[in-house]
This record gives sequence, structure tokens and C-alpha cells, in this order.
Amino acid sequence: MQPNDFANQYALQPNDSGNQKKWFIRIAIAFTAALILLIIALAKPGQLQITGTNPDPSTLNTTSTFLKVTFNHQLSSKGLSVSSQPSIVTSSTVSGNTLTINLNQSMTGGTNYIITINSISDTSNGQLTNKVYSFKPAATAFNNLPTDQQNAALQQQQNHPPSKSNIGFVGTDELLNYGVTLGQENSLEQAFFNFKPTSTAVIIDTNTIAPVARDPNSASPSDTINFSVTIDSQPYNAKIIYSNITDLQLILVDPANAKQVFDSGVIDNGQ
Repeated sequence: MQPNDFANQYALQPNDSGNQKKWFIRIAIAFTAALILLIIALAKPGQLQITGTNPDPSTLNTTSTFLKVTFNHQLSSKGLSVSSQPSIVTSSTVSGNTLTINLNQSMTGGTNYIITINSISDTSNGQLTNKVYSFKPAATAFNNLPTDQQNAALQQQQNHPPSKSNIGFVGTDELLNYGVTLGQENSLEQAFFNFKPTSTAVIIDTNTIAPVARDPNSASPSDTINFSVTIDSQPYNAKIIYSNITDLQLILVDPANAKQVFDSGVIDNGQ
């Protein structure tokens, strides 16, 4: 289009100062409108996305207390929905750009769990749906948890402090038939409690109790017994080393990978 054609189309004459002013006003309005649209486009937030998790879902263990998921935007609690299968999620909260999924610490090692963020929104109404985390928790002693997980567990248990008396022990008394004293039985129960304070059931398979013959050339006064035990449905291979009247040490091994997961050290009558 030639300049004169543009002028004719908009009824402008090059030498008409009034029309020239209108022409410049129209151009200014069009430029301003385009600038406003550009600013709006740049100000509009991008898609709601996950930027990280704590811990990595693949490292969750049987005593983990939470999974934190961080996003690229500030979050809103409106429409928040999180579920799990089997059921392990006790609550879900948002703060800033972080979603905290609280867990009930009743997971079984080697079992497949699924946590699903069904729906979550940001403060600009951006939304993310159907984010799935699938994992198999490993068995980890409380003392081996990251500090933030330990602190969360302690906070979670403030209203219901864990106690050895809350655990149902089955089969520990059978060890009395193999030379273990009542004091050492008490030490053993304390060792199981130290391993998982939140456990509810410790069951020794009495058919697997196997004393280890003492080496006649050894000067050690200790005796050893091996057996299988289940702690909240999670199986372990156990070994106790005991001596004197009260001293006992418990060692637990995960049978799935033959890795040691706990060593109580020597416990003297549970003290």
C-alpha cells in the first residue's frame, strides 16, 4: 500500500493538519493497545509445574513421615486433593510453593505404594492433576532417617509418645528356653523399640530359633542365636549376641537384599 492509498483509505490528506493529528492519535492508540496486550501476556504465569521433592520418592522408607513437593508457583489450598493406595496419607497442606503430604509411618518394606496428587492449583488458578508417585519403601531404622524426617516423626508423636509397652511382643519369651535371661529379654524388647519406636507388633518365628555353637577356642563369654522376626508385617533375619545376665545386642538384616539395617549395640537390661 502506498502512503497516499493509506491516507485516502482513512480520509487523510498529507497537508491536512487536523487529519494528520487524527492519524497519529489512531497510531498511538493502536500501539498502546498492542503494548498492553504484550504486558498482559508476559505477566500471565506459565503452566504449574513440579520443581522438586523431599525426599526423592524412590528413597522413602518404612518410617518416613512426609513427602514434600515443590512447585514453580505459589499454591492455593482450593481444590487440593491427594490420595494413596494402600492408605498411608494422613493429611496434606500447602505453604508458599510447597505441598506437604504427611504419612502415617505404617508402611511395609517391599510393598508397592502409590501417592496421587489428584488436583492442586496455584494462586492464579493454574492447575496440575493426576501426578502419580509409585515406590517401594525400604526398611530403615529411625536413627538412620534424615534429621528433618526424625524431627517430623517426633512432632507427629507429641500427643501420642511411642512406648515399648505399646508394642505387642510375641515369641521373645521362647528365648528363655535357650539360656536368655529375663533381663536380656527386656534388653531385646528395648532393642526392637529402638529400631522402630512406632511399631505395633514384633513377632518371632519360634520355629526358626537356632542357637549358634560357641567356638571352643574363643575366650568370648558371648552366646549367639539366630531367628526370623516380623516387625509390622516386615520380615527380618535377626541375630542376638548376649552375655553375662543382662547384656544383649540385636542385629537385623533385610532378607530381600541381605543388607544389615540395624545394630543396637550392647544394651544392658534396656537401660
